[in-house]
Amino acid sequence: MHTQESKAHNRESGTVGRYREFWKITYSAGVALAICTVILTWLTKKPSYFNVGATICITVFVAGFCGTTYPKVRSFWEHKVGTWFRRAFHALLFFIAFVPARTLVSEVMGLPGQDFDATVAILSLCIYPALWFFVVALICSGIGLIHLFIFLAIRLTMLPVVDDMVRFMGTVIKNERLRHFIFTERTINSYFSLAQWGGATATALLLGQCFDKAGAEIANNDQIIKSIAYYTDYQIAGNYPGIIKHLRYRLHENGVVSYAIKSNSRITILIDKVKDS
Repeated sequence: MHTQESKAHNRESGTVGRYREFWKITYSAGVALAICTVILTWLTKKPSYFNVGATICITVFVAGFCGTTYPKVRSFWEHKVGTWFRRAFHALLFFIAFVPARTLVSEVMGLPGQDFDATVAILSLCIYPALWFFVVALICSGIGLIHLFIFLAIRLTMLPVVDDMVRFMGTVIKNERLRHFIFTERTINSYFSLAQWGGATATALLLGQCFDKAGAEIANNDQIIKSIAYYTDYQIAGNYPGIIKHLRYRLHENGVVSYAIKSNSRITILIDKVKDS
C-alpha cells in the first residue's frame, strides 16, 4: 500500500515538474522576446520590427497559457457535468446567433427577416463560431483577472510584517501541503499567476481580434447574404400569376414580391407588388 502511494506521489511530482518547466520556458521566452523587441525597435527606429516582435511575443504567451490551461479544461469537458454544460452552451450560443443573423438579413434585404428562413439559418451557422471567439475571450479575461488577484494576494503575504505572521501560522498549521506552500512555494506561485494573467490577456486580445474580423467580414459584405438568399430562399415558378417570369422571386405579406437578379456576379434585390392577373 505504501509502495503504491509512493508511486502515485512520484507520478504526480513528475507531472507537476513538467508542468512547471513548460510555463517557465514559454513565459520566459515571451518576456525575453518582448525585451529584445523593444531594444531592437529603439535602436533601428523601425516600427515594423515592433509589430513582428509583438506578434511573436503574443503567440508565445498564448501558447504558454493554452498549454497550461488546456489539460484542466479538457478534464472538465470530459466530466459528466462538463458534458452537459457543453451541450447547453452550444444550444444557447446557436439561439443567440439566430438574433443578429435575423437582424442582419432584414437590414441587407430591406425586407422582414422572417421571410428568409433558410438564409437566417445558414447565417446563424456562420455567426456561431464567431460567438465562440467572443465567449472564450470573456472566459480568458475572467481567468486572467483571477490570476491577477491571486498574484496580488500572494505578494501581499510576502510584505515584511505580513510575512512574519504568515510564517508563524505555518509553524502551527499541521497541513503539510499548506506549510510547504507558505515556506517554499509562494514566490514561484506568484510568478506563475502573473504569467498566467499575461497569457490570458494575450489570448483574450487575440480571440477578440478574431471575433471583430469575422463579424466585420459578415456584416460589411452584403453580397454574401444576398448570395445565400439567392440560392436558398428565392425560386423560379414560371406559371405563378402576377410575377415577372424567369426571375427568382419571393412572396411577402400585403401582396409584396421581391426578385433576386444576378448580373456580373452581383445580386440586386428588386421589390415590387404582385400584378393583378
